[in-house]
Amino acid sequence: MWRYTRPFLVHKPNKITNHGDFVFRKLRSLGLSIGVVTDVLYHTKTIYYLRRNSFYSIGLVPTIYNAYTVDFAIPTAYESIFTQVFFVRFLIRTKQDASSVTFNNLSNLWSIPPYATATIPGDIVGLDTTYSSELE
Repeated sequence: MWRYTRPFLVHKPNKITNHGDFVFRKLRSLGLSIGVVTDVLYHTKTIYYLRRNSFYSIGLVPTIYNAYTVDFAIPTAYESIFTQVFFVRFLIRTKQDASSVTFNNLSNLWSIPPYATATIPGDIVGLDTTYSSELE
């Protein structure tokens, strides 16, 4: 499951300190630019760091909270662990599907089907590619 994403999970509440700012700046320097927040009430300081370090934040926002706490709010009817789990599963499944489509498109470009060689003109197939000293 983790081979399709580069997750960084925050499990404990963080305080606004230099260490927290350092962690999010380091994540930004590693090329990460999107933060996914499943619980906007619990992770208010995480959202603060995401905004401060120019991350684009996506999150589940219950209808009783402010929709502008994250950059892209996905409204939910109520806040529960099941909603958060299904949201994470949806993101992982979407990433897997996108990776699969990309792989199939690139593999189709790489392989030439056997019937495609029949359309190559005979004079090109029969070209003599041996070394000749006439060009010297």
